[in-house]
Amino acid sequence: MPAQQQDPFDDLLGSDSPPTHPVRPRSDSFHEGRHIDFFHQSGSPTRAPAAFSQSGPSPDSVSQPTYALDPFFDDDDEYGPDVANSYSGYFAPHGSQPLGHSDPSLLESSVPLANAGAIPAGFSGPMDDADIRGYQASSSRDYAAEDPFKDDEGPSAYAFTAPGASTGWTQPRRGRWQIFRDEYLTDVDWSLGLNQLLRRKNKFDGVPREITLNEPEENRLRGFEKNSVTTGKYGPITFLPKFLLSCIQQVPNVSPTGHWTTIVPLGVVIIASAFKEIKEDFKRHASDRSLNNNLAQVLVDQKFQLRPWRRLRVGDIVRLEANSFIPADMVLISSSEPEGLCYVETANLDGETNLKIKQAHPSTASLTNPHSVSLLRGHILSEPPNSSLYTYDGTFHLSSAHPGSAPTKIPVGPNQMLLRGAQLRNSGWVYGVIVNAGHETKLMRNATEAPIKRTAVERQVNRQILYLFLLLIVLSLVSTIGSSIRTWLFDKNAWYLRLDDESKNKARQFIENILTFIILYNNLIPISLIMTMEVVKFQQASLINSDLDMYYAPTDTPALCRTSSLVEELGQIAYIFSDKTGTLTRNEMEFRECTIFGTMYAQTVDDGKRDQGQRTFDVLRQRAQEDSQEGDTIREFLFLLSICHTVIPEEHDGKMVYQASSPDEAALVAGAEMLGYRFQTRKPKSVFIDVNGETQEWEILNVCEFNSSRKRMSTVVRAPDGTIKLYTKGADTVIFERLAPKQEFSEPTLIHLEDYATEGLRTLCLAYRDISEEEYSSWSALYNNAASQMSGRAEALDKAAEVIEQNLQLLGATAVEDKLQDGVPDAIHTLQQAGIKAGALKLTKKAWTNPHVIVNTETAVETSELLNKRLFAIKNQRLGGDTEELALIIGRVSPLQKALVVKLVKRSTDAPLLAIGDGANDVSMIQAAHVGVGISGVEFLSIRISLSL
Repeated sequence: MPAQQQDPFDDLLGSDSPPTHPVRPRSDSFHEGRHIDFFHQSGSPTRAPAAFSQSGPSPDSVSQPTYALDPFFDDDDEYGPDVANSYSGYFAPHGSQPLGHSDPSLLESSVPLANAGAIPAGFSGPMDDADIRGYQASSSRDYAAEDPFKDDEGPSAYAFTAPGASTGWTQPRRGRWQIFRDEYLTDVDWSLGLNQLLRRKNKFDGVPREITLNEPEENRLRGFEKNSVTTGKYGPITFLPKFLLSCIQQVPNVSPTGHWTTIVPLGVVIIASAFKEIKEDFKRHASDRSLNNNLAQVLVDQKFQLRPWRRLRVGDIVRLEANSFIPADMVLISSSEPEGLCYVETANLDGETNLKIKQAHPSTASLTNPHSVSLLRGHILSEPPNSSLYTYDGTFHLSSAHPGSAPTKIPVGPNQMLLRGAQLRNSGWVYGVIVNAGHETKLMRNATEAPIKRTAVERQVNRQILYLFLLLIVLSLVSTIGSSIRTWLFDKNAWYLRLDDESKNKARQFIENILTFIILYNNLIPISLIMTMEVVKFQQASLINSDLDMYYAPTDTPALCRTSSLVEELGQIAYIFSDKTGTLTRNEMEFRECTIFGTMYAQTVDDGKRDQGQRTFDVLRQRAQEDSQEGDTIREFLFLLSICHTVIPEEHDGKMVYQASSPDEAALVAGAEMLGYRFQTRKPKSVFIDVNGETQEWEILNVCEFNSSRKRMSTVVRAPDGTIKLYTKGADTVIFERLAPKQEFSEPTLIHLEDYATEGLRTLCLAYRDISEEEYSSWSALYNNAASQMSGRAEALDKAAEVIEQNLQLLGATAVEDKLQDGVPDAIHTLQQAGIKAGALKLTKKAWTNPHVIVNTETAVETSELLNKRLFAIKNQRLGGDTEELALIIGRVSPLQKALVVKLVKRSTDAPLLAIGDGANDVSMIQAAHVGVGISGVEFLSIRISLSL
């Protein structure tokens, strides 16, 4: 490839064009295992040429990208079909020179930027080998896959992140300006303003960032984004081009017209449309201003001062009071609670209204006053901004009090992460340092920019007007040709009209005749139709806002139509996508039934089930007192329910209220209390259980947390008698494969699970085993080693849990009911009668659905034959018109995945789609659909700015 004459600053500060360097092969030993070193020269950090690492290729560098198995991810969504959709797909010259030195010959060959030693945005000092390894591991991830929304409907939602600006440049560089920003001289690429205006994703979003503690000026110079958030469609500069672009979508606005007779009505149409757009967008900006002007306490000169959210910056240390909302993504430093604990409610993020526990690292938990926090020195190596709500990787590098000592490194994970939009609950105050602000927060990364939506009526009118325009052209041509023929045949006889003037150009006369007939026939184009439609839409929106049938008296909340141009779509909806938690259901779980030792128990038992062996909870309480094998199993079952969880007990008006990370856990703990095993209180290393009036303290040794891949949670505890036990609860599929052989009542339990699933109940299996001191000592060392890893910590902890979660003894299973909202069955029935395809979401049991194919074969050949037969049968049904209308089932999906499913259906059908939800985790899905509807509730106010209705 010939050398390209370009400034290497173009690679670092963000060219808008995709990279043109060739993609390196997958297996290339020359490019693997490279790392970078930093050294100081005249007090300025400079990058040394990349050196070869002797450690060999990193496992992360050869792992498959996380989006490789995502059937909804489109490689063309990022930078086109010919460019790799990965941060590691960007290339920079190997052997790179320090910043400011250009050598075009270095562009002859290419190396992935993450491995070539390019300095990441935000780094200002030397990095040791551990830093480099952590940086390479972080850089090997694929963050580009998080922008699936860059399509025809509008620009990407990702905000541009200015790279760290270098200081000391006295001469302006080519294509850049030196400007004063916040009283500091900054060298900025001239394309920065356009990128910020369009909010395009910067290709350096995949680079980890370094955030200096208690150094606001240094962080300010790095160009981190401010905390101001804008969700409106237009701005003072962008209104005219964006509005005209939307007007161009309506054909009559570009039809040929004649002078004032058409300019005036055309101007009225445009002015009326502009007025409506300005009025609706003004409401969005008003909501933005209200949110951005909320106040927060920021540490300045060892004192906390009130500042609006919009003035917060990355690196600021913030104090939050109880019940306040978190203004930006923050790393927890300390709190008012013992051991640095705090409790947050994440209803705006994941739809869960129960509390989640966050805990500061012991190294910073003791910093509980402004003076001690202001003495904190060092930096945070933080992962790049991304949309994952449940992961975070970072490292505190705290400077030592002894000169010459190495900085202390503290791993930071999801347990220390406080996300924007969450609410601080049951904690007096917390201190945190901001790592992501504004549109870089995880909440905003899960929201797409509001697209310009066109209704089906508008599209149909545009087509009809286009046909009329073509008819206008045809009539004008025919009339012009007819006029020319008539002139040619009769101009000799009409000599007195002097039609045979030879001075006139025939071609010019022909064109003038065409324009004349176009002006005469222009009334075929119904310019007033658009005006009439706008007036009707405005009146329909007013009727919706004043409709008493949609008024909710308990919260004094009327219906609110935020986008009047989409009102007519409501009568043409063919598919509805609905959130389940909080929208279709109340998110209020109730412990209904359980099965222990092969026997089913319930609060009330009818005669039919009594004959099948089901018993009441009163019988269960009696059997729990017996000295028998069944009694021992029941007691272990109840101990597991009251210990293996992350619930926080609160007492309100003499009644115990359980706050949990999921409503299922709260329901299980409440069920244990109903059966005589009451969870009283929690300390950092123990829990207290009231067993029939006797208080017992159980020591919590280790907790293997639940996640969507493990589908289980385990707790290692030391009982009051000194024995060590492992309690595990989770999905039946993962629990049964970890049971010890020869389980006495596994078959009856499986049958009971099928019965619960048929009734639509949520089920969990419970198991346990005793652990010897020797086995626990060996496993504890393995677990602690996994917990101390800087990178890959979550995977290492999962592997450690796998070691001990074996040879379990089955205890039984639970059945919890998630109650539907009032009127949901009637609403679904009405929608089905209207021909709208609607279905339930987030189902996990095959017994809850009518499965298309059940595969239960032992070999690949048998499986292939069965699938081919079933596929042939489905095709025959389709040909015969017997195909069923299937419900769309979505379970355990992220906000972005919800939107991807909507877009998948959107691409395959022209029918209007409606999405409905009640939380910020539904915003992406709502904006991807043609019409978005928000349910007024606990979380509604946080997402109202993104809704159509």
